[in-house]
Amino acid sequence: MNKVEKIRSAEIEYHDTFYKSTKLYEPGSWISKPVANVMEAFELLEASNPLKILDLGSGVGRNAIAIAQQSLKGTVIDCVDLLPSAIEILDDNAHVYSVQDKINGIVSSIEDYSIDKDYDLIIGVSTLEHVNNEKAFELVLTEIRNHLVIKGVACLIINSEVQEKDTDSGGLLVPQFEVNMPTKDMQKLVHNVFRHYEFVKEEIKSLNYRINRADKEVNLSTNAMTFIIRRIK
Repeated sequence: MNKVEKIRSAEIEYHDTFYKSTKLYEPGSWISKPVANVMEAFELLEASNPLKILDLGSGVGRNAIAIAQQSLKGTVIDCVDLLPSAIEILDDNAHVYSVQDKINGIVSSIEDYSIDKDYDLIIGVSTLEHVNNEKAFELVLTEIRNHLVIKGVACLIINSEVQEKDTDSGGLLVPQFEVNMPTKDMQKLVHNVFRHYEFVKEEIKSLNYRINRADKEVNLSTNAMTFIIRRIK
């Protein structure tokens, strides 16, 4: 198993276990509510017509379900996730929240998914850095840019300069992120791909939190970069 396969296997194990043990919008979990910046991006759209939305790395519907609840009939949200179990739970959640007519679950890695239509909103929250290499990362960014309608919006939250430490020993571990770029390099790349687009919002937050990796507690630190980007012409 190569490095990328090991990283992807660890991420699949973590998310599969979490999604099966935690209900959507359960208080106290990181899926207790939709991401505020995603909802802010959604509010930028002209919502008087049905929308086409793409959620790359949708998980069990943290953002897609909330958006579907606030969207007009006829809106379609294509939800792409690598985990079949996540899409199964997403479909269940769509029925629980009575938005099954708006949710289209798709099992695929992000780098293998071919974006074949234009969207009003494209979401990528802590997922684009899990494509298999930096070349694939740039290609996905380019595909997002090329498939926004005029006045369409992308909401991208991307981790950079990630470190993981064993909480017991304090020793550094291999970060379980396929793409882990210096913050300035990643920022420059995003700006280069989306040149001539409007950066409605851009912020960098240094975050620290604890997660489980193979039943071990790990401290993860990251510079989380948020971009809300609009196509203006």
